[in-house]
Amino acid sequence: MKIKVINPFIIDAPLNVSDIKMCEFVDHLEVSKCLKKYRSSDYLLCNIPLHHLMTYLFKNNRIYIGHKHGIHIPRKMTKCEITNLFKIHNDVCKHEYVTVLCPCKQISNSERYLKYCEAEKSQVNNISDFKQPESLDVNASGHNIFPPDPPDASLRRMIINDFCNATKPSNFEEAGCAVCGLQTELSDLSSLNIDLSVLNTAGLGFTRKE
Repeated sequence: MKIKVINPFIIDAPLNVSDIKMCEFVDHLEVSKCLKKYRSSDYLLCNIPLHHLMTYLFKNNRIYIGHKHGIHIPRKMTKCEITNLFKIHNDVCKHEYVTVLCPCKQISNSERYLKYCEAEKSQVNNISDFKQPESLDVNASGHNIFPPDPPDASLRRMIINDFCNATKPSNFEEAGCAVCGLQTELSDLSSLNIDLSVLNTAGLGFTRKE
């Protein structure tokens, strides 16, 4: 992120800020915690509007900031959709958070891609390892035998069950979000217990249709 982009929004910066050309995202914290942790350091504290900030962040960081502001961001959501979501949020945001950036040297596209891969890899490494089922263990002594023996009945049953579970309609069904109207998978939605009786026309027992 170029320094000229964030210059109007800097609230605290090191003395050599005029020598800084590029910055990268570090954190997004409440103002009091941020000043306590990063003030009088080599970090830049900025109050940059979130819909501007989103265009310079990786998806994991966008989701992280959305969580801080109570905004659910599905992984399938595009950068443009996320940016528009934060534009809407800006009208009701209490602006209790600031963004922390640190100076960095300008990097090439290849270096930026490697950095992105490392960030994605760290997310995968955070997922706990699971034990492989015994039915899928490979027999090292017979691994090179071709053609292999047909799978036994328990393995065939497991493959069929896993396929059916992965392709059942409930995994693909979508519905409109009651808040933003975005078409979203049902697995990412939660039901709202809202009393809609307030919409009933008095004495007639039905609601007004748009």
